Amino acid sequence: MKKQLVIIGGGFAGFWSAISAIRQSREIQKRSEVEITLVNPDNYVTIRPGFNELSLDGSQFELGKYLKPLNIHQITGRAEIIYPEKNEIIISTAQGIRNLHYDYLILAAGGSLKAPLLPGIDHTFNLNTMHSAQKLEDHIIDLARKDFQEER
Repeated sequence: MKKQLVIIGGGFAGFWSAISAIRQSREIQKRSEVEITLVNPDNYVTIRPGFNELSLDGSQFELGKYLKPLNIHQITGRAEIIYPEKNEIIISTAQGIRNLHYDYLILAAGGSLKAPLLPGIDHTFNLNTMHSAQKLEDHIIDLARKDFQEER
């Protein structure tokens, strides 16, 4: 029976962990003995350091484009609970809750910003996610269109 390697997170750390697992399993001639699954909320690797650049173009690439040819399974979802004593993960997906067994686990989920509940917080910007960075970029473009003048 194949060993199950599960990687939680599809950012640089998770993506390169999957690619490295392929390379290493080939080097030791054990590729047929391991099944690799990557769990990520979407199908993108986002190049996070650079959200403050002039343009967000090129700051994401599709995971599936690189995982599928290497026979790395992909689950679009979020790891909700890890049960290390049972080697099991509970994943929420668009189709519902899924249990996933693993023999080896790489946790590369990264971080996320939780904004405090403060008055006016909805008028602030951050560069924590692609969506947030796009929101800031759109706001700056809109201000520039208005020649940075206040609306009255």
